[in-house]
Amino acid sequence: MTDVKESKELLIALVKLGKLAAKQLGDGVDLSDAVAIAKALADEEFRKALIDGFSGLSSVPAELKDIDAAEAVALIGALYAEIQK
Repeated sequence: MTDVKESKELLIALVKLGKLAAKQLGDGVDLSDAVAIAKALADEEFRKALIDGFSGLSSVPAELKDIDAAEAVALIGALYAEIQK
């Protein structure tokens, strides 16, 4: 794993949240959206991604301050892979 571990986990968590929001809230908000969000939060993989992503939040600025090209490529690769899921 690269030195941008926390940044990568945060990026993945944000993409997962964004995809959930776009899917559920794109047509307006109703009760079925709340049920779908509750189901997503009950999913262990989804919940773990969120916990991992936000638990190291304080480390992200330091990681991004000293980012090099290989680490930037790793972040872009993680972003692309998560968007494709």
